[in-house]
Amino acid sequence: MLFIEPGYSADFIKDVVINEDIHSIKILNRKGGLGVIPCLKVRGSSNIYYPIAYIREKLTHVVEGYSQPIWVEFSGDIFEIDQQFRGVYVEMLEAISYWIWQITDTAKEYVDKITSAPLTIKFDFADRSKFENIQPNFGREPGLLEKFEYEVGSNELLVKIPEQLTPYLYGSDNEGEQVLVKAILTGLRLFDAQNLKSGNLSDEQIDEIILTHVPLGLKKKIFILFTENEIRLDPRGLDDHRYIQKHNVEYILDEIVPRAITSGIFSSGTKEIEDGYSFIRNLVSKIFLPWLDSLLEDLNCENLLGRLFRLNEALIRKRMEAILTTPTRIACFVSQEQQIEDLNETLKNVDQTSLSVRCLIEHIAASPSEGKKIASKSEQDQLLALMEQIIAWGMLGDQMNFGLAESKITVLESARIGTDHSIGDDVFSPFSLAKAKENVTDAISDFEENFAERDFSGSGGIPEITEKAFAEEFGVTLTRILEFSHFLVWLAFEMDPGCTVIYQLDMKEQAQRVLENLSDKEFNALMSYYSLDQRDNLMKLPAGYFPYDVFPWRYNRGLALIRKPIVRRYDEERKDYLCYYGPRQAKIAATQTLYLFYSGKLRCTEGGSLSKLIGDQLNKKGAAFTQTIYDYVDSLPGDRIVDKEVPINQNKFLKADKDLGDIDVLVIDHGLKMVILLECKKTEVAKNVKQLVEEVNNLFGSDSEKGWIDKHEGRFDWIKDNLKLLGKKYGVDISNYSVVPVILTSEELPTKYLKLKELPFEMVSFYLLKEVGLECMTKAGEK
Repeated sequence: MLFIEPGYSADFIKDVVINEDIHSIKILNRKGGLGVIPCLKVRGSSNIYYPIAYIREKLTHVVEGYSQPIWVEFSGDIFEIDQQFRGVYVEMLEAISYWIWQITDTAKEYVDKITSAPLTIKFDFADRSKFENIQPNFGREPGLLEKFEYEVGSNELLVKIPEQLTPYLYGSDNEGEQVLVKAILTGLRLFDAQNLKSGNLSDEQIDEIILTHVPLGLKKKIFILFTENEIRLDPRGLDDHRYIQKHNVEYILDEIVPRAITSGIFSSGTKEIEDGYSFIRNLVSKIFLPWLDSLLEDLNCENLLGRLFRLNEALIRKRMEAILTTPTRIACFVSQEQQIEDLNETLKNVDQTSLSVRCLIEHIAASPSEGKKIASKSEQDQLLALMEQIIAWGMLGDQMNFGLAESKITVLESARIGTDHSIGDDVFSPFSLAKAKENVTDAISDFEENFAERDFSGSGGIPEITEKAFAEEFGVTLTRILEFSHFLVWLAFEMDPGCTVIYQLDMKEQAQRVLENLSDKEFNALMSYYSLDQRDNLMKLPAGYFPYDVFPWRYNRGLALIRKPIVRRYDEERKDYLCYYGPRQAKIAATQTLYLFYSGKLRCTEGGSLSKLIGDQLNKKGAAFTQTIYDYVDSLPGDRIVDKEVPINQNKFLKADKDLGDIDVLVIDHGLKMVILLECKKTEVAKNVKQLVEEVNNLFGSDSEKGWIDKHEGRFDWIKDNLKLLGKKYGVDISNYSVVPVILTSEELPTKYLKLKELPFEMVSFYLLKEVGLECMTKAGEK
């Protein structure tokens, strides 16, 4: 149900009319007579429409802006095309319509002389099979324009697109679309020669249109990607994604107070709850989890698992697609600022829903129901909304527990629970937007990488010491873990790339056929590493795991689908496990293992070989980031001195009473007249409240250890008092220079927005340094 507040209906109706822009557009009927047909605007465009009557009947658009509308349509019957290939035809329709719209300003004066009635440009592929099953051919043949074929009618132009176009469409540039637009304009010239004979559209005029509106670059509408490069973008086996539905969340929020009163958490007259953390624990354990189990009780969990895995896979693809198309959206449709906002909104929806989906899968894996009922879409929506609320309230409980939010909770007059949203408004919202900006920056700089040919033949030369450490910890090497992930992806695309369901013994037979010398012992270790199993109850944990491993609002949980992508159910009749998984999540699980290992977050036996290796790894990682910053600053134009790892202690040139540690990167900038002290931190962004608290401790310190700020402040104070000695070390007079201490992080951190304590000096991300240069440090110098 759509609810509009009183007084706002007129604005709502106006926005709908403007955005949808429903109006009739001229069209020639089958007998050549002139008529009109109601059309809706294509979202994101200003002059592209589709006819309401042709929805689910014909593949067609219409472009306005010329003296006569130009209709674009697929010349065949789209319903004769296999469902899995229809997207190719839709994408070509959208691309041709887009480019006809884009060239309007320059092409209009020529095209208007060519058309005297609504014109239809039809398209087809000269060999449809070559576009439906595109082969990885990267060789661009010369003379492509001559390979297009045309058929001209009285008010109709058919353009047949050759297979040789596909290598031009593959890649990060839009050269293929340049040729496509030139072919359409060439076809219009042929149409003119046969019909009106206006003599318009010379080669020079066509070249002018191309140069003005289709310059070589990222302005690209058609994507050909070989998904071996990035399997998460592969659309095979997927349904449409669907987000958490707001009305389901609203229903749950309305139910909290009455259910809390019924369960005795508080009484009907309660207005304030002093111990908000205890209330949230009761809310999750006594209301939400029993409610979730009651909804699951009668449902067929096998069917529900399959649907949830498919939804999860679709959301994975949606996330990757949103990032992939970012540079081309900026080139084609929106400003960079607008794309930052749009991407932020998309990723919030995707991440909120995918986390809820994964956690619901984990819950069903631990406590599967034995019901027979097939869940409806609305029941699935309600389950996901309930899991989303479990996560949201659990995170709020952590905020209260760790002192980041008010612990007092109120019962509002509206019979809703009132909570402190300041951390969301003041910290997570601006941080989320900052991360979206970084995502856009990365998407633009990494765009070409999506089209690079990659070698998947080996493990990438993992050191023997790493292999032995993993084998000691998990019973299998890191190479085998990565190989098994690739095997799972391959097997899924052989069977069902949306959700693969296979018995474990059958999987083992296939794995031992594909993976060289894979022993039974290794296979069992891999299944243990990658699988989630049923338990007696949700909190009955396997050995070596802790309660937080099942708290869905925590990160780096040992019993999470992102780590363990296979759900196993034991079949008593077959005496074998039935395994469920999705290939994209299996790929992510391998990536997650690498991330946790190289970031130092992979949980392992304290004091063991892997633990020691991870410690060494972190030291090297920090040194590598410092070297990266040194190289970057040193390469900047300008008059400055740059040094790295400059010690201040009792035995060095910069002699202090005690060891103050090293200045990671020291910059003496003569243009800015500043001495910049960079404390370089290769950081990992907090993904939940618990990690945010760890970030705070890293920054400000804890009872037992000094934080980054205290340590860096000691070096800052010493340098301020010893500028003359520092100048002597480098042979320069810097007596009137300001000293600017900065914590330089590899990416933006949410801690920067948390106002628990006033930062004595600035935190700057490497992204900002690359965007603005050393001038971004001047603000830090003003503190």
